[in-house]
Amino acid sequence: MRLHPMMRFPTLPLVLAMTVALGACNKDTDPAEAAAAPTTVAEPVEVASAALKLNPAAAQAAGIKLETVRPSSLSEQLRAPGEVLDSSYNTTLITPRVESLIVRRHARLGDEVRAGAPLVTLASVAVSDAQADLRIAEQEYRRMAALGPEAVAGRRIMEARVALDRARAKAQAYGLPGTATGTVNGQFTLSAPHAGRITEDSFVVGERVEPGKPLYRLVEESTVWVDARLPAGIVARIESGRPATVVFNGQRIPGTVLLSAHRTSDTTRNTSIRVEVPNKGDTLHGGDFVEVFFDAGSNASVDN
Repeated sequence: MRLHPMMRFPTLPLVLAMTVALGACNKDTDPAEAAAAPTTVAEPVEVASAALKLNPAAAQAAGIKLETVRPSSLSEQLRAPGEVLDSSYNTTLITPRVESLIVRRHARLGDEVRAGAPLVTLASVAVSDAQADLRIAEQEYRRMAALGPEAVAGRRIMEARVALDRARAKAQAYGLPGTATGTVNGQFTLSAPHAGRITEDSFVVGERVEPGKPLYRLVEESTVWVDARLPAGIVARIESGRPATVVFNGQRIPGTVLLSAHRTSDTTRNTSIRVEVPNKGDTLHGGDFVEVFFDAGSNASVDN
C-alpha cells in the first residue's frame, strides 16, 4: 500500500502557512521609515533633596542625643565582692590609761555622741594620788610666786614651778585635766574625742579594768571603707584615685580607689583593693557585704 506524499508529512502544510504569515508582517514595515523614526531617550529626573531638621523637642521625643566626637580610651568594667569596714581614720577606742574601777556609764551601744560628751566615769587610787600631788603643787607654786624673789630665793621658786609641771604631766597622762579640780576622790571621766556613734560597748559597771582595755569603740560614719578582692593579675590595672561604684541593696554609691594591699592571700590567691565611700544617709555599716565595680583602664586609645 502506497501513501500519498502529503500524508507522509502531515505537518508540512502548517509550516508553510506560518512562513507566509511572517513574511506578510515584515512587509508591513518599511525599512526606510524605520530608519527615519526618531529614537526616544529617557531623560534623568531631578529629585529635590531637603535636609531633615528637628527641633529640640522632637529630637528629645525621638531619643536622639548629640555629642561632640572626642578621642577616648578603651576600658573594661570589673566586678568584685566587697566588705564594708569602719574607717580607721575616723575610729577611736576609748580606753583607761590606769588601772581603774568602773563607777558609772554615760553612753550606751548605738548612741550618737558629740565631741566632748562624757562616756564613762572611773575611780583609781593612782588617780587620787595624782590629783593630790597636783593640788599641792599648785598651792605651793602660788605661795612662792606671791612671796616673790625678795623673800624667797629664785631656786625655791624654780623648784616649785618644776614640781607643778611634773604634777600636771602625771595627771594628763592619766587622762585628767591639767588643773586641780578641788577633789582627790580618784574619780575621773573619759569623754568623746570627736563626734560619732558607739559601735562597741564591752564592760559592766563595777568591773575592774586594766590600762588599755577598750571600753567603747567610737566611729564617725560619714565615710567608710570597702575592701574588694580581685585576682592578683588584675589588680595592677586598677590605679589609685580612679572611681569605683559600690552596689548595696540595689543602690549605687560612688567611691574612690585608695590603694591595693600589695599582698596576695595564701588561701584565695586574691588581692584586696580598698575603696573610700561617702556614707550619706548612714546607708553602709561595718560588716555589710556589697558588690564593687571598677573601670579598669587600657593603654589603648581610640578615636570614636
